[in-house]
Amino acid sequence: MIDIVTADLKTKAYKDFKDLLIEEWGQVDQLPEFGHECAIPLPLLAFQEETLTGGLSFIEFESPEASQLALWINAVYISSVFRGKGIASQLIEQAVQVAKIHGESTLYVYTDKKSLYLKLGWKLLSEKDNDCVLKMDLS
Repeated sequence: MIDIVTADLKTKAYKDFKDLLIEEWGQVDQLPEFGHECAIPLPLLAFQEETLTGGLSFIEFESPEASQLALWINAVYISSVFRGKGIASQLIEQAVQVAKIHGESTLYVYTDKKSLYLKLGWKLLSEKDNDCVLKMDLS
């Protein structure tokens, strides 16, 4: 069973998640730090028992549909041994719920995993090469 929790920025698990993201992509923008106020939701971490299996972080960036800032999924990472078990889907579905609670009307993502998001009910906005922008209406 997978448990998804809001990250506690003071824990080793959150530091481990940040390290996994940096190891995978080099740098990830707007990861919150302990002691700093953050207007976006905190990252979500997925655990199987006590083992960190992955996580999801948010970012605030310009909306592709209006000239205003919007909430985006910044990164979804699942440790290689846990991939293919539906954890990313669970994290994305939880992110949608968090965004609703946060008062957002739309959640966006820029990704190369189009089929995953389409399967979860997201709408394709644009596509170029392997990358695309999708949205989930939250109202």
